[in-house]
Amino acid sequence: MKLLLENWKNYLEEAAQEDLSKMGVYLSEPFIIIYDYLGVAGKVRYLDDQIDRFIVGAARLGWRDGHFVVEEIFANKGFGPALYKLALEQAREYGLSPSLIKGQVSDQASSVWKQFYDGLGKDDVEHKPLEDKVHGKEHLDSLYFLKPGREIDSKQAVKNHNKIFNERKDPYEEKITHLMEVADSILRDKVAS
Repeated sequence: MKLLLENWKNYLEEAAQEDLSKMGVYLSEPFIIIYDYLGVAGKVRYLDDQIDRFIVGAARLGWRDGHFVVEEIFANKGFGPALYKLALEQAREYGLSPSLIKGQVSDQASSVWKQFYDGLGKDDVEHKPLEDKVHGKEHLDSLYFLKPGREIDSKQAVKNHNKIFNERKDPYEEKITHLMEVADSILRDKVAS
Protein backbone atom coordinates (compact mmCIF):
# COMPACT_ATOMS: atom_id res chain seq x y z
CA MET A 1 0.00 0.00 0.00
CA LYS A 2 1.37 3.39 -0.95
CA LEU A 3 2.71 5.40 1.96
CA LEU A 4 1.72 9.05 1.92
CA LEU A 5 3.13 11.74 4.16
CA GLU A 6 2.48 15.42 3.58
CA ASN A 7 5.79 17.26 3.63
CA TRP A 8 7.12 15.47 6.69
CA LYS A 9 10.44 17.29 6.62
CA ASN A 10 8.62 20.53 7.35
CA TYR A 11 6.66 18.80 10.12
CA LEU A 12 9.85 17.80 11.87
CA GLU A 13 11.44 21.22 11.44
CA GLU A 14 8.44 23.27 12.59
CA ALA A 15 7.26 23.72 16.16
CA ALA A 16 5.66 20.34 16.73
CA GLN A 17 2.29 20.07 18.42
CA GLU A 18 3.15 17.72 21.26
CA ASP A 19 0.62 19.00 23.80
CA LEU A 20 -2.32 16.73 23.11
CA SER A 21 -4.25 17.57 26.29
CA LYS A 22 -7.09 19.26 24.35
CA MET A 23 -7.20 16.57 21.71
CA GLY A 24 -8.72 13.11 21.60
CA VAL A 25 -6.50 10.15 20.76
CA TYR A 26 -7.66 6.72 19.64
CA LEU A 27 -4.95 4.08 19.93
CA SER A 28 -5.97 0.65 18.79
CA GLU A 29 -4.23 -1.46 16.20
CA PRO A 30 -4.21 -0.86 13.35
CA PHE A 31 -5.40 2.76 13.79
CA ILE A 32 -4.02 5.82 15.49
CA ILE A 33 -6.31 8.83 15.26
CA ILE A 34 -5.74 12.32 16.67
CA TYR A 35 -8.73 14.64 16.63
CA ASP A 36 -10.06 17.90 18.07
CA TYR A 37 -11.82 16.59 21.18
CA LEU A 38 -14.44 19.33 21.51
CA GLY A 39 -15.24 19.30 17.79
CA VAL A 40 -15.80 15.55 17.66
CA ALA A 41 -17.65 15.54 21.01
CA GLY A 42 -20.16 18.01 19.57
CA LYS A 43 -20.70 16.10 16.34
CA VAL A 44 -20.44 12.41 17.18
CA ARG A 45 -23.63 12.37 19.26
CA TYR A 46 -25.61 12.23 16.06
CA LEU A 47 -23.05 10.36 13.97
CA ASP A 48 -22.68 13.51 11.91
CA ASP A 49 -20.57 12.90 8.82
CA GLN A 50 -18.78 16.22 9.32
CA ILE A 51 -16.33 14.95 11.95
CA ASP A 52 -13.73 14.60 9.19
CA ARG A 53 -12.77 18.25 9.61
CA PHE A 54 -11.84 17.60 13.26
CA ILE A 55 -9.44 14.73 12.53
CA VAL A 56 -5.93 16.22 12.49
CA GLY A 57 -3.96 13.03 11.99
CA ALA A 58 -4.44 9.36 11.31
CA ALA A 59 -2.24 6.37 10.66
CA ARG A 60 -2.79 2.74 9.79
CA LEU A 61 -0.10 0.32 10.84
CA GLY A 62 0.44 -3.15 9.45
CA TRP A 63 2.40 -6.16 10.65
CA ARG A 64 5.13 -7.53 8.38
CA ASP A 65 8.15 -9.74 9.04
CA GLY A 66 7.85 -9.52 12.83
CA HIS A 67 7.49 -5.74 13.17
CA PHE A 68 5.08 -2.88 12.50
CA VAL A 69 5.00 -1.02 9.19
CA VAL A 70 3.46 2.38 8.44
CA GLU A 71 0.99 1.58 5.69
CA GLU A 72 -0.85 4.90 5.47
CA ILE A 73 -0.46 8.16 7.34
CA PHE A 74 -1.58 11.77 7.12
CA ALA A 75 -1.34 14.71 9.52
CA ASN A 76 -2.26 18.37 9.54
CA LYS A 77 0.59 20.81 9.97
CA GLY A 78 2.23 20.41 13.37
CA PHE A 79 0.75 17.01 14.24
CA GLY A 80 3.12 14.82 12.20
CA PRO A 81 5.79 14.35 14.88
CA ALA A 82 3.20 13.51 17.55
CA LEU A 83 1.48 11.02 15.24
CA TYR A 84 4.75 9.40 14.33
CA LYS A 85 5.82 9.13 17.97
CA LEU A 86 2.46 7.55 18.82
CA ALA A 87 3.07 5.03 16.02
CA LEU A 88 6.52 4.31 17.43
CA GLU A 89 4.96 3.82 20.87
CA GLN A 90 2.44 1.39 19.38
CA ALA A 91 5.31 -0.52 17.78
CA ARG A 92 7.03 -0.86 21.17
CA GLU A 93 9.71 -3.52 21.25
CA TYR A 94 8.85 -4.81 17.75
CA GLY A 95 9.93 -1.68 15.91
CA LEU A 96 8.47 0.40 13.09
CA SER A 97 9.59 0.66 9.48
CA PRO A 98 8.49 2.25 6.24
CA SER A 99 6.72 0.12 3.66
CA LEU A 100 8.63 -3.01 2.76
CA ILE A 101 7.61 -2.72 -0.88
CA LYS A 102 10.03 -0.96 -3.20
CA GLY A 103 8.57 2.19 -4.72
CA GLN A 104 5.83 2.64 -2.14
CA VAL A 105 7.59 5.25 -0.02
CA SER A 106 7.00 8.77 -1.30
CA ASP A 107 9.72 11.41 -1.39
CA GLN A 108 8.04 13.17 1.54
CA ALA A 109 7.96 9.95 3.55
CA SER A 110 11.59 9.29 2.71
CA SER A 111 12.43 12.73 4.09
CA VAL A 112 10.78 11.97 7.41
CA TRP A 113 12.59 8.67 7.75
CA LYS A 114 15.83 10.48 6.89
CA GLN A 115 15.14 12.98 9.69
CA PHE A 116 14.66 10.12 12.15
CA TYR A 117 17.77 8.40 10.84
CA ASP A 118 20.28 11.25 11.08
CA GLY A 119 18.38 14.56 11.25
CA LEU A 120 16.27 16.46 13.77
CA GLY A 121 14.43 13.34 14.96
CA LYS A 122 17.53 11.21 15.57
CA ASP A 123 17.54 11.92 19.33
CA ASP A 124 14.06 10.40 19.65
CA VAL A 125 14.80 7.01 18.11
CA GLU A 126 17.22 4.15 17.82
CA HIS A 127 17.45 2.23 14.58
CA LYS A 128 18.92 -0.94 13.26
CA PRO A 129 19.22 -2.22 9.71
CA LEU A 130 16.58 -4.54 8.31
CA GLU A 131 17.78 -7.83 6.86
CA ASP A 132 16.17 -7.19 3.48
CA LYS A 133 17.54 -4.11 1.72
CA VAL A 134 14.46 -3.35 -0.38
CA HIS A 135 14.97 0.36 -0.97
CA GLY A 136 18.76 0.62 -1.22
CA LYS A 137 18.81 3.55 1.23
CA GLU A 138 19.90 3.06 4.84
CA HIS A 139 17.19 5.28 6.32
CA LEU A 140 14.45 3.35 4.49
CA ASP A 141 15.97 -0.07 5.14
CA SER A 142 15.97 0.40 8.91
CA LEU A 143 13.78 -0.54 11.83
CA TYR A 144 13.05 2.29 14.29
CA PHE A 145 12.43 2.18 18.05
CA LEU A 146 11.36 5.10 20.24
CA LYS A 147 13.90 5.80 22.96
CA PRO A 148 12.65 5.63 26.56
CA GLY A 149 11.54 9.03 27.83
CA ARG A 150 10.79 10.36 24.32
CA GLU A 151 7.11 9.38 24.39
CA ILE A 152 4.26 11.80 23.81
CA ASP A 153 2.14 12.48 26.90
CA SER A 154 -1.17 11.23 25.55
CA LYS A 155 -2.86 10.33 28.86
CA GLN A 156 -5.25 13.29 28.89
CA ALA A 157 -6.04 12.86 25.19
CA VAL A 158 -6.89 9.19 25.76
CA LYS A 159 -9.09 10.21 28.73
CA ASN A 160 -10.81 12.75 26.50
CA HIS A 161 -11.41 10.02 23.93
CA ASN A 162 -12.87 7.73 26.58
CA LYS A 163 -15.34 10.45 27.63
CA ILE A 164 -16.95 10.24 24.18
CA PHE A 165 -16.42 6.61 23.26
CA ASN A 166 -17.30 4.38 26.19
CA GLU A 167 -19.69 1.54 26.94
CA ARG A 168 -22.30 3.83 28.48
CA LYS A 169 -22.33 6.41 25.67
CA ASP A 170 -21.59 4.01 22.83
CA PRO A 171 -22.91 0.58 23.90
CA TYR A 172 -23.11 -0.77 20.36
CA GLU A 173 -19.83 0.82 19.27
CA GLU A 174 -21.56 2.75 16.48
CA LYS A 175 -19.77 6.00 17.28
CA ILE A 176 -16.28 4.50 17.45
CA THR A 177 -16.99 2.61 14.24
CA HIS A 178 -18.02 5.90 12.65
CA LEU A 179 -14.78 7.58 13.78
CA MET A 180 -12.70 4.72 12.32
CA GLU A 181 -14.66 4.75 9.05
CA VAL A 182 -14.15 8.51 8.64
CA ALA A 183 -10.41 8.18 9.42
CA ASP A 184 -10.19 5.28 6.96
CA SER A 185 -11.90 7.38 4.29
CA ILE A 186 -9.48 10.28 4.89
CA LEU A 187 -6.48 7.95 4.63
CA ARG A 188 -7.79 6.41 1.38
CA ASP A 189 -8.49 9.87 -0.09
CA LYS A 190 -5.02 11.16 0.82
CA VAL A 191 -3.30 8.10 -0.66
CA ALA A 192 -5.35 8.29 -3.85
CA SER A 193 -4.52 11.95 -4.43
